[in-house]
This record gives sequence, C-alpha cells and structure tokens, in this order.
Amino acid sequence: MAEFYVMPAISPTMEMGTLVEWRIAEGASFESATVLAEVGTDKANMEAEIFDDGVMIKHLVSEDDEIPPGYPIAIWGASADEDITALLAEFETHKANQGTAAAPVAAPVAATVDAPVAAPKAAPRTAATTQVERTWMGRTVHDNFFDPTGDLGIGRLVSRVAASPLARKIAADRGVALERLNGTGPGGRIVKADVENAPTGTGTGASTPAD
Repeated sequence: MAEFYVMPAISPTMEMGTLVEWRIAEGASFESATVLAEVGTDKANMEAEIFDDGVMIKHLVSEDDEIPPGYPIAIWGASADEDITALLAEFETHKANQGTAAAPVAAPVAATVDAPVAAPKAAPRTAATTQVERTWMGRTVHDNFFDPTGDLGIGRLVSRVAASPLARKIAADRGVALERLNGTGPGGRIVKADVENAPTGTGTGASTPAD
C-alpha cells in the first residue's frame, strides 16, 4: 500500500529544511537503508534514508523547496503502478490549508521515518560542599570548600595557622613550628615577636640558631 514519505527532522530545533537533491528518481526501486534525498538546513546537510524496500512513486516537492519537518515530500509503495489518488487528494488538502508550512501528517505516515532515539542521560552527581570555621579579628568566619562533580571526592582539608608573613618567614628560617605557638596578635594571629620569643623545642627538628 502506498504511503507518504515525510521530511525528516535533522535536529530537534529544525524548523525548515531544504530539499537539496533527490537521490532516487520517480519509478526507481530501492532497498532498506537507501538514501532517498539530501536535506539541508543553515547548519548542515544530511542524507534522508528510508528503512523499507519499495519504489519511489512520486516526488511531491521539488529540489530547493523549503519544507518543515513532518511534511509529506514523496509517495512510495510496493510497486510503481499503485493507485495514489487518495494520497494526492490528501496532499492537496494539506497545501490548500497550510501551504508549504503545513502541519505534519499523522501516524502511520510518520512511521516511515526512523527517528534517532536519544540515549538516556545519566543522573548528575550532586556536588558536595563542606565548611571550615576560622577566627579572624575576634570574629568567626567560615570558608566553603566546593567539591566539583566528577570522580574526585573532597580532598583532605588542612587547617592554616593564622600568622603574619614576616612571622612565617622567621619561623621557616629558624625551623619553628607555627602550630605549636600561641599568637598574641589580633584574633590569636602569630606575629614576629611570638616566633622570636618561642622557647627551645618548638621546631620541626632543626635546632634554633643562637642570637
């Protein structure tokens, strides 16, 4: 039984397609997975296939015509001499009511085109966030650490001792562990004097040089 072949949708956002070239002439037979025509948009040209054996009975549109997805562009069937009177009348009704921007014909016509099936999307992994509390200038502050989505988990959070840059430099030169000192600066911040007055034995293994 003869059927419509409709304009395939090259992409989900396609609104109009151009019939660039017919690959199968009227009266020619074809096999499954044959390219019937080349269809183009402003982004790309694609090959329109059919997944049945049959005969191209009649082209309903011409090359260079702009057609919306789902609109009948050809009639095909099992043999070239099938009666297509009813289909031609239906097509004329489409043209009269809608023009070239006619609404797509209803199934089973749409079943003649194999639409690609989108693969299911994996559920996104929820990103993890943790919070570290610190003290600054007598106030409690919080630093948020964000774990991006992916295979990486939250890394180890290493606390940072509050100390002035000069105090850090002196501590590094003398081998003094800042973690073992009590800061006398604002909010418990370790300052130069705290490092210089550090008692013996607060280092990381290096001896404290003599004054």
